Amino acid sequence: SAPLLPLGFRVNDTFIVAGQGIGIRLRDRPGANGLIIQKYPDGTRGSILGFDRLLTDGLGTFNWFKVQIGGNTGFLAGEFIRKA
Repeated sequence: SAPLLPLGFRVNDTFIVAGQGIGIRLRDRPGANGLIIQKYPDGTRGSILGFDRLLTDGLGTFNWFKVQIGGNTGFLAGEFIRKA
């Protein structure tokens, strides 16, 4: 099977947005400087494409993953998703 990534994810895993009621922002690159591509509500499903990096910035310290949600590909903090 695919190698284990941080937070227990693997490439091609399906995830569910679990943003504690606020959803999640998909960004064009990891971190606070990433432009927001789209906002998604909790419960949205997507697919893990890979792990990018652990990054600390103005948003906090998060594990950033490259993901696909619908037709959009971008980056999000893995702390706000869970395995489907």
